[in-house]
Amino acid sequence: MAKLRMRQAVALALEDAMAEDRSGILMGVDLTAVALYQLVTEAAKMCYLSRGRMVPPLAVAGSN
Repeated sequence: MAKLRMRQAVALALEDAMAEDRSGILMGVDLTAVALYQLVTEAAKMCYLSRGRMVPPLAVAGSN
């Protein structure tokens, strides 16, 4: 099996599921917003728990 990026794997799984049963309703969540929220929350928690001694650098790169 070929290696896929996360976005490709999710799209492929969605296509497969919709091909099996077209009667389903697709309710999506903006995965980018969820992922960014998790990153920012973890960084803030690290800073808080270390009492400001550790400020994690955060660089996010995305693709279209």
